[in-house]
Amino acid sequence: MSLQRPEALWLLALLPLIVLLYILRSQRTQAYVTTMRFWRRLSSDLEGKPARRLPWREPLMWLQLLVVALLALALAGPFVPGGERTHLVIVLDRSASMLAQSSGETMLAAAKALAIERIDQMGADDSVSLITVGQTPEVVGTWPADSRSSAAKAVAGVSPVLGQVDPLGALALASEVARRTRDAKPSIVIYTDSAMGRIDAARVGTVMADVTVQVVGAPVDDVAVRSVKLRQSPTGRGRSTALVTLGNASSIDRNVSLRVTADGIGLGARPVTIPGSGSATAAFTLPLGTQVVEAAIDGADDYALDDKAYAMLSVPRQGEIRVVTANPMFWERALGGIPGFKLTTLRSAMYRPAPAALHVFDGFVPSDAMLPRTPVLLVNPPAPRSSDQNAQGARGSTAPPVSVITRVDPASPLLRSVDLIGVSVSSAGLGTTPPWAEVVASTRSGPVLLSGINAGARTVVMAFDPTRAGFDRDVAFPILVANAFAWLVGDQTPAELEVGGTRVYSPSPAAREVFLRLPSGRAIAYPARGAPIALSEFTEPGVYTIVERDQAAAIRTETIVVNLPESERLSEPSGGEVLAGLRVAPPMGTTGAASLLWLLAAAAALVIALAEWVLYSMGWR
Repeated sequence: MSLQRPEALWLLALLPLIVLLYILRSQRTQAYVTTMRFWRRLSSDLEGKPARRLPWREPLMWLQLLVVALLALALAGPFVPGGERTHLVIVLDRSASMLAQSSGETMLAAAKALAIERIDQMGADDSVSLITVGQTPEVVGTWPADSRSSAAKAVAGVSPVLGQVDPLGALALASEVARRTRDAKPSIVIYTDSAMGRIDAARVGTVMADVTVQVVGAPVDDVAVRSVKLRQSPTGRGRSTALVTLGNASSIDRNVSLRVTADGIGLGARPVTIPGSGSATAAFTLPLGTQVVEAAIDGADDYALDDKAYAMLSVPRQGEIRVVTANPMFWERALGGIPGFKLTTLRSAMYRPAPAALHVFDGFVPSDAMLPRTPVLLVNPPAPRSSDQNAQGARGSTAPPVSVITRVDPASPLLRSVDLIGVSVSSAGLGTTPPWAEVVASTRSGPVLLSGINAGARTVVMAFDPTRAGFDRDVAFPILVANAFAWLVGDQTPAELEVGGTRVYSPSPAAREVFLRLPSGRAIAYPARGAPIALSEFTEPGVYTIVERDQAAAIRTETIVVNLPESERLSEPSGGEVLAGLRVAPPMGTTGAASLLWLLAAAAALVIALAEWVLYSMGWR
């Protein structure tokens, strides 16, 4: 028999104290006599004199000694270790850093071999659970000893994950599996590199299991591209600069050749010396118009996955703005200076539906059949001439009066940094508000600025003529147009994601299909059904391209660069104890009834204490 908390046996020191109290107390015997005459002649110094002898015949003393002994035994937690079953909980780190080479094999392969060897050593009554360290820790399965081959096969099939991982969550999951173990002694074995030393294991709490950390592999020789930062010129028109930071995990200086490409065009190689356990930074001037930059180092090391990194300048979306208007000069001044967009103006008689990033209808509303399924800016809509020209729900006036805006929605993105209260506009207001629209600003005559999603397309209605009443010369007008354009078309493409990340992409209403082109060249197709698409196939570092197509051609493209998480870009020692701060409590033995000895002892002690109270109440002294 063994004890979980042998320090609890110090309570046995109370036993001689109890005996001593019985020895020192006065010992009197109750007897009935016929007279007190002769007893009064006894010397008074004999009264109350304690009898210095062992109280062997004191049943209550024995009961109290037994209660203390059983309580001490219960707190010590006895169990029988011989022949007990073990529940092995294997935690396998499969983060990107486990792909570093050590002694001719990856650390992940070495960890798998050690885990399978440990499974082969299981006893006939043991069991094993496998937990993997990934973006979301998971219990792969639990197997009895007679299915150890299935457990070994599951370990061999574990694949690495290149994205952000959650080692703390995996440790907490293993602790929970150990806590729920019944009829077996839990034992947690963690196979990892020293990267798990970065976590604060104290946050898991006390783990009720034996915990063993098996650090695989030797310190690796690794140099890495830790980051690529792009700095644009202050004016936004000059040449940008790429700042490349390199890291060195080894303790000696390393000389590497750094290559940088800008949109696939090489900028040459540059020798860089990285100090031992340090970093170095190199700057490259980029050609005009550069969007995607790749930095790579030449030279063999133990961890090739972090030898490249990517960066991308945030650039405005590109496309065509089609304006149907009788006043092209006005709209060329209002929208002609947006970078990356081509402005095309035409008369209403020349309008035909065509792909574009944005359609602007000034004083004109097409019929339902001619209405584009792309973002629309509707300005000064005329009164409807027929039933099929009320798609926007707009009712204008041939000679609108000048009105003052009295109410606004300050939460609308159209009014960012814009105050329209008190601004005069030439508008009679809309008679009714379309069901798809939200009112952004209104006069006493009715709404004059609305926004919403109409037939799947973002739509803004300016129910006024901006060239009348001087609103086009007000400082609020260009800001309002910029906000409307940003909401309708969108500002910028995302610059960077981490491996394993997700991009929620909203295709254009005109798109019929969306393609995600991977760095390998393979393309994944998604049907465009007018709803956002969750893109999650960013499984490796590199440059990804999103392409939208209608029935005839590509109508929109976006580029995304994907990198390893910062924590996985340099395989280096953690600089501290692995799982520092971990609190472990010895597991409870569980061989049949022996595992419940301490519970039975505690119950017996309570029963004896109750019996003593009953006997004392009955006058048994």
